[in-house]
Amino acid sequence: MQTLIDADQAGSLCMDVVLLGEGPMRPAIEEAASRPGSRLRLKGFVRHEEIVTYMKEARVLFLTSLWYEGDPMVVIEAFSMGLPVIAAAIGNTAVTIRARETGLLYPPGDHAGLSSALEWYAAHPEAVEKMRQNARDYYLATHTPEVNYERLLQIYGYASGEPKMQSVARKEGLEPLNGLGQG
Repeated sequence: MQTLIDADQAGSLCMDVVLLGEGPMRPAIEEAASRPGSRLRLKGFVRHEEIVTYMKEARVLFLTSLWYEGDPMVVIEAFSMGLPVIAAAIGNTAVTIRARETGLLYPPGDHAGLSSALEWYAAHPEAVEKMRQNARDYYLATHTPEVNYERLLQIYGYASGEPKMQSVARKEGLEPLNGLGQG
C-alpha cells in the first residue's frame, strides 16, 4: 500500500483508486486520502458480496503487496471476472500476471512505475479489452473448480502409483516428488 500512497502523494495517479479492506496501514491511508487532491478513496471493511460488486464495476485491480505471494486468491477472483491486475513484479504474482496480456507489472516499491503502468492502462482501451478477455480465458483454462478437480485427481493418481494416472500426469508435465508415484 505504501507504493500506492507514494504515487498519490506525488500526484501521479491518473484516476481515482478505491481501497477496500482493513489493516495496519489504515491510519497512513486515511491520512493520505484526506490530503487535498488525493485520488485515494478509502472504503474500509466491506463484506465479500460487496467486494465482488466493486470488482465487477472496477476498471482494474491493484495488488500492491511486496510479499512473495503463492497464487493470490484476489488475482484469481479478478481473472474470473475478466478484471486485469496491476501488480508489483514479485514472486509468483509476476508469473501469473502476464504483462500486457492479463495485466501490468511494475518494479516492487516503485511508485513512478506503478503510476506509469496505470497511465498506460488508461491510454490503451483496446489493449485493456484484450487483457479482460485474456484474464477470463486464463481463469477458465487454469482455475475453474472442474480444472482444479481434474488436476487434483491427476496428482493423487500419480502419487498413488496408478500407471494410468501416472501417464496422464506425465503428459501434464508432472514429475514424481521425493520418490512418490515411482511404483
